[in-house]
Amino acid sequence: MQEKENKSNIKILFRVFNYVKPFLGLLFFTIFLNSIFSILTTLSISMIKPIFQILFSVKQEVGKTNIGALEELKNTFYKFVFDFTKSSSNEMTIVNLGFLIILIFLLKNIAKYFSSIYSTKLEEGILKNIRGSVFSSLTGLSVNFFSKNKSGNLISIITNDVSTMNSTTISSFNGILRELIQVIVFIFI
Repeated sequence: MQEKENKSNIKILFRVFNYVKPFLGLLFFTIFLNSIFSILTTLSISMIKPIFQILFSVKQEVGKTNIGALEELKNTFYKFVFDFTKSSSNEMTIVNLGFLIILIFLLKNIAKYFSSIYSTKLEEGILKNIRGSVFSSLTGLSVNFFSKNKSGNLISIITNDVSTMNSTTISSFNGILRELIQVIVFIFI
């Protein structure tokens, strides 16, 4: 029974994927923009350590000989933030720090804005294809089907089912993807 249900779910997944196929480029571009947004969100939060080091004049740790690539990347990021913002005067350091924070938040929100635009285009395109398919199926039905079923009920069911599919699958995909990338990047930073 479980195996039969799994095969049915896989068939449904492939049927939904057929509606996504024409928009694969847009899907990957949306995934890319969501990834940029997630990475910049993580970087904006991970800037706290170098900011405190600068504000409270904490000395950076001098190198460990046996560190991994991810640790090296993290140290490079911290060093970049430290070198970019640290200046000879405290006033200039604060100005540089403010500029860096504004720049990261600006880039992050630009990525989120374009991600939202392209995500909406993706959702609308997929929904248009699904609605077109449903319309084609409905117009191919016999008159007897329409005499047995009330047209208001059919319209309500079709509208609600397509909207439910949108809210449960397509819209939640972006949120899940964005949060997954943030968790992965947070683990390494």
